[in-house]
Amino acid sequence: MLPGGIEAGSALVVEPSVRVISFTGSTGGGRAVGELGAKHLKRVHLELGGNNAMLVLDDVDVPAAVSAGAWGRSCTRVRFA
Repeated sequence: MLPGGIEAGSALVVEPSVRVISFTGSTGGGRAVGELGAKHLKRVHLELGGNNAMLVLDDVDVPAAVSAGAWGRSCTRVRFA
């Protein structure tokens, strides 16, 4: 997980010791990561379009994590006219 702007992400993608990039985010961001990864012959996995990824750690409160995941997923289906 890497918070930050395009400079941080670009530096990670072009770093020779990084062989695989896994990106979760916007379609525009994914397009940029995919193009840069292809230019440097990296394996790139993209999860785009707001599927609300979440990290679950070893000390998780399982019912709370399930509830948060279900709530987050249901929010992505809300459409406004």
